[in-house]
Amino acid sequence: TELEWNIAPAENGKPAFATWKPGCNIFLENRNIKNKGIQLNANVSTGNIFEPRDDLGYKAELTRPYIFGEKDKNKSTLRASWFNHRRTSPAFSGYSGGNSPMAMYGQESEPPKIWVDRSGIRAHLHQTHSRNSSTSVGVSLQEVCSRDENGELCPRGSRGEGGGRGGA
Repeated sequence: TELEWNIAPAENGKPAFATWKPGCNIFLENRNIKNKGIQLNANVSTGNIFEPRDDLGYKAELTRPYIFGEKDKNKSTLRASWFNHRRTSPAFSGYSGGNSPMAMYGQESEPPKIWVDRSGIRAHLHQTHSRNSSTSVGVSLQEVCSRDENGELCPRGSRGEGGGRGGA
């Protein structure tokens, strides 16, 4: 568990908690399901237990070795994973250092943060033929969407231009 908090002066002038958000991270691991070497790793995390919809993230991965039986000479392994996470976009995020570089373009304020949500599944099959030869085939299905600071879908980005105009 973790706790993020801020202190600010209260009405009487004494310091008090302005905000506090307890977070949580739960990890589960089983390395030998049904005595067949099947491995399961799962992780669920949130930065705010009271509002988990804001940033709930999870990842679960299942690995099954020798999928075609114990006598499989190619040592075929199947790996499947399910995931969901949210991160700030590195391409459309605001600048966080010293003087704003946007000032030279006539825009004093930094652009709003854009959040990228990804959720989906992946699966791949790996076979080892010899010490120097292997084959892998996989498939991935995911949904990617961008959201603004209010959680609304952001179909396209915009930036401010000099003179108070906006462009896309």
